[in-house]
Amino acid sequence: MRAGPVEFAEPAWLLLLLLALPAVALWRASLMPLPHWRAWGSLGLRLALLAGLAAAMASPRLVRTSDRLCVLFVLDWSDSMRPRGREAGLAWVQEALKGLGERDRAGLIVFGEDAYVEWPPTEQPLPGEPETVLATSFTDISRALRLATATFPEDAVRRAVLVSDGNENLGDAIREAMALQAGDVVLDTHLVTEGRGSATEVLVERVQVPPRSARGEPVGVRVVVEATSAGEGHLRIVRSGDPPRVVADQAIAYREGQSVWRVLDDPPGEDAGSLVTYEVVLSSPQDDNPNNNRSYAFTRVSGEPRVLAVFQRDALERSGGRPPLVEALRRAGLAVDLKDPSGLPLSLDELDRYRAFFLVDVPARLWTEPQMEATRRFVHDRGGGLVMVGGPDSFAVGGYDRTPVEEALPVEMDIRHEKKMPSLAYVVAVDKSGSMGSDTRGTEKIAIAREAAAEVASTLSPWDRFGAIGFDSASKWVVPMQNVTDVGAVMDQLRSLRAGGGTNIYPALEDAYAALQAEEAVLKHVIVMTDGETVEGPYETLVGRMHADGITVTTVAVGEQADQGFLQDMARWGEGEFFWTPDVSFVPRIFAQDVFLSYRKFIEEPEGGLVPVPGRPHEVTDGVAPDGWPRLGGFVQTMARPRAEVLLRSPAESVEPLLAVWRYGLGKAAAFTSDTERRWAAEWLSWPGYDRLWTRLARWVLRDEGELRYPTALSFDGGEGVVTVDALDEAGAYENLLSLEAVVSRPDGRPERLPLEQTGPGRYQGRFRATAAGTYAVYVVAAGDPEAAPVGSATGARSYPPEYRVLEPNPYLLARVAELAGGRSLAHPGEAFRRDGRTTTSRREAWMPLAALAAFLLLLDVAARRVVMPEALSRAMERQRGRRAAPVSSPVLGRLREAKERLRGEATATPATTVTPAFPPTPTPTPAPTPAPTEPAPTEPAPTEPAPDDESTTARLLRAKHRARDGGTRPPRAGA
Repeated sequence: MRAGPVEFAEPAWLLLLLLALPAVALWRASLMPLPHWRAWGSLGLRLALLAGLAAAMASPRLVRTSDRLCVLFVLDWSDSMRPRGREAGLAWVQEALKGLGERDRAGLIVFGEDAYVEWPPTEQPLPGEPETVLATSFTDISRALRLATATFPEDAVRRAVLVSDGNENLGDAIREAMALQAGDVVLDTHLVTEGRGSATEVLVERVQVPPRSARGEPVGVRVVVEATSAGEGHLRIVRSGDPPRVVADQAIAYREGQSVWRVLDDPPGEDAGSLVTYEVVLSSPQDDNPNNNRSYAFTRVSGEPRVLAVFQRDALERSGGRPPLVEALRRAGLAVDLKDPSGLPLSLDELDRYRAFFLVDVPARLWTEPQMEATRRFVHDRGGGLVMVGGPDSFAVGGYDRTPVEEALPVEMDIRHEKKMPSLAYVVAVDKSGSMGSDTRGTEKIAIAREAAAEVASTLSPWDRFGAIGFDSASKWVVPMQNVTDVGAVMDQLRSLRAGGGTNIYPALEDAYAALQAEEAVLKHVIVMTDGETVEGPYETLVGRMHADGITVTTVAVGEQADQGFLQDMARWGEGEFFWTPDVSFVPRIFAQDVFLSYRKFIEEPEGGLVPVPGRPHEVTDGVAPDGWPRLGGFVQTMARPRAEVLLRSPAESVEPLLAVWRYGLGKAAAFTSDTERRWAAEWLSWPGYDRLWTRLARWVLRDEGELRYPTALSFDGGEGVVTVDALDEAGAYENLLSLEAVVSRPDGRPERLPLEQTGPGRYQGRFRATAAGTYAVYVVAAGDPEAAPVGSATGARSYPPEYRVLEPNPYLLARVAELAGGRSLAHPGEAFRRDGRTTTSRREAWMPLAALAAFLLLLDVAARRVVMPEALSRAMERQRGRRAAPVSSPVLGRLREAKERLRGEATATPATTVTPAFPPTPTPTPAPTPAPTEPAPTEPAPTEPAPDDESTTARLLRAKHRARDGGTRPPRAGA
């Protein structure tokens, strides 16, 4: 409801004003004896209070109409604008600002992949070059327009001016333009063409290879090059493999527009793996933008499944490069790439060449954290297979506790909370000499040592004891021997380690020996880490005494300068382990492994060996050992996860898993906690079921790269990936109303579960943001089941953002969005602040002041009716009122004065009487008075007889008051 400059959003509340009638009636019937002016004042306050409350509840808003103009310039700062285009766009905005009126305002938003307010709407804009740091490899016009809508003030006519080349590749500017019109925002556009028409632009438009190919067949590679003018360059095509193969390396001449080259590659061999990637690189001296000269494509090669097997070097040497496990897999028709730890995959793309990964007794200290995370993702996100085989350097004793690799396996490695382990007293002796400062790469080695010591503290159990010593030329306890209940407090103590001084290990060993002699732990252990040579001393004697007292010593040599021979001897004297690493970053993993080695009981080697006990029936083990399972000499203790399937376990008294499998994400993983060589599996090597077991296990974990149930495609549309699934049953009929979702594996490692919506008969589709370059893998599964087997899969590669592919501006998009949003395409900057007769209506909420006023009036009303005024002030007001009022000749007022004078005379003649108040005060207790001698009470005078009138004095006064207030017209009350 509108009433002049005020409107009410909820006018129904104004009906509260009707309560004024009963309010007046109640006031008239009130018997409260108030002075005349206070009674009328109270009525006025109540009516004003009611009016203010009703108006506040009706949500009043002050309405103001204005023709003040606010223009937001939305400036494209993406890479497609090129430096010249950015300069031209900014210069156009600066020229347009010259038309800014005195009362107008202007602001600037810059955008690329994201959008930011460079300066908000103001009457004095700052038209300098934008300082905001943006992601500029994409153009998202819709995001910038949404930000502009939210930035406009409400009290001005709103206009946005989009300054861009129109090359949108994210979002939907058309839809956003329609939303602008609904929000009363006019959108003008200005097309930037500067920086275009370059004669030096050439790019790889696309690379095409068959999505699948058969091993032994050549692969056709098609390269499409686009250029703005003819020129010469060099084309290089490389196929992935071990080692990579150069498919083409040749000089080319390209023409204006598109040029196509076709290359027939030789059949990929076993060195290529199952996922073959082709990299195309184009170079040209005439090209000024190298960002779009590299592209990728890949094909999956069918044939023998390819797996990767990694063994330690000494195991390969003992077997002559032919470990029994690998030979068994090869006899089963699997192509096996055999490598030592130096060949551990460096990335997920390397692992993608294989369908399964066998990790055989390789310690965790030889891995990096990114390599382990890539292995976990290979299983979880890419559907690959992982098999870990045991040995003295595997599972917990290999340092895999709390690593990404352990997360992918069906067993947990820290069993101390499930099994009573012997108590351990552990001392870390860390070299803090000057050489432990920063190395050539800037890494502070002493900081890594502190991290490694903290890793040990966090690994120990609450009943274990821990201490840390720092040594240079002397020895100092950094962390006194204690039970570790607060790892953070231990880390605070370790921070006191600072590099400086010489190197003398002997005092640290003496201090550790003295401390451990006083400990009551079952196991006692010292680990010494150094990167240099120590002062000579009677080390063999000291370490020999320590060993005789049950204290073991492990040594860690870091870098080439460490005295490896001496440290090996010390470990041998102390019955411990010796570790050497060229990289200090591996030290924390070495320390963690050493903790589990110190317990010893993590390796179970019962006398006489053990016979595996079959567990749950499974396709891997069914029928493999009809005559029973051969004896094993030992295994590494682990604990099966709740969802794991234990296929073989140790005898009943210990019940640890020997072979366990499970599904992890989209892939499968298995753990065999014994080994595959003569140390523990000597009887297995001659057992007829050896090949059959490992072949079945390998084929069970293999990633399924055949045709899955539903054909799936992955394509890219601008900055989005599009997943398309065609669901048909065996008879070729459409399968509708399915609940499907896609698991998207991104190049940056962030997985995403994408719901798929049905878009047609048997067709399901989903879109996701895909702005990063690299390989994307998609697996389609049943929605709601995180462990469901894939029913479809697809892989795609994004070579470079589409920002670098488009060579010409898009004036049609800018013209269309301007038309939809009621604007126009601007050529001259002076048109940005044109007046088109539009006005804007702004509204400001006004209920709060009214509510505050109502609250204040309520207080005044209460005060007017309840607060007793001082008698002097009241008399003064009465006298003032009497002087201002004209004499009134009224018989009613005369009678009232006579009654008042008469009562005042009676009060003078009559003894004071006690008047009982309406709310008598609480009596104050007083001590009982001391009894006085009884005397005859004096005779009190008889009370004066009341006036002969039957009614009381109060009643007469009230009746006279009402007559006076009503002008003598009110009829007398009943009984008066």
